Amino acid sequence: SHRHIHNHGGGQIPEGWDFRAVGDTRLLGRYRLSDNAPSASGDLTAFGLNAGLKLPTGRQDERNREGALAERSLQPGTGTTDLLVGGYATRFLPLADLSWFAQGLAQLPVNARSGYRPGARLSLDSGIRYEVDGRWSLLAQVNLLLRGRDRGVAGEPQDTGGYGLWAGPGLSYAVTPDVRIYGYAQV
Repeated sequence: SHRHIHNHGGGQIPEGWDFRAVGDTRLLGRYRLSDNAPSASGDLTAFGLNAGLKLPTGRQDERNREGALAERSLQPGTGTTDLLVGGYATRFLPLADLSWFAQGLAQLPVNARSGYRPGARLSLDSGIRYEVDGRWSLLAQVNLLLRGRDRGVAGEPQDTGGYGLWAGPGLSYAVTPDVRIYGYAQV
């Protein structure tokens, strides 16, 4: 759901869209570079790389109830293939049941489509995890998103780009020893 005011010919026109279409698909792989052995101090540190692609599977022709075509930056799909590359680190702290993590991921468009090339994106995330018992954990994280300006005749560079900063508490649950589900409430 998106709402904004369109400035047109000196007047302000409210516009809105309610998208129901599936967006672009992200395929991301994670490769762990460290082993699972504790360090000399007894702490377990893990680090690795993330890599993948964002594929142009989402629609780029969504219209609102009035029939107005949404700007390209609002569409569920960009129409471009993007390279995803990043890394992560996590470490268990000396305080029992406490660990931290940090990760970064760059999204770099490798092509343009129909006069549109989205801006590059960099997301940086960091947080802590406190294990309450064998299955439940309390989480807290901070997320920073830096987004470059879109380019091309359909890119509207003056209205795109910027940054966002979010903080969020969360919970995770261990379904099995190797699978966890989690959720955050972002502010």
